[in-house]
Amino acid sequence: MTDYELPDTIETKTPIGGKILFEVWENAAGEKYCNIRYAYATTEQVRNLDLLSLEKAPASHDLDFKGLSRNADGLFPLADVQKRLSDTAAAYDQLAVDFPEQGELAPAA
Repeated sequence: MTDYELPDTIETKTPIGGKILFEVWENAAGEKYCNIRYAYATTEQVRNLDLLSLEKAPASHDLDFKGLSRNADGLFPLADVQKRLSDTAAAYDQLAVDFPEQGELAPAA
């Protein structure tokens, strides 16, 4: 992921709550694209204990990723996003192979 700074919040990297949204779009030719956004409550919304809704929507920020390029509409090809997620999951799984002792739990006392 490329570096980012979230607007309207004290915690500019990871606010106290948020969601990563994957918006999937399809064009007339049936090609699928994806936008990835981080949605979060602003500092003001948290301070006011606002219940988020369509009328009081959370803030959101587009996320960019090294090695993934957006098209003219600002969307990533869905296949590229799926490959990145698959490659990342495989790299995570490889950690258990490379460092098996790190994944073992200590016996219960």
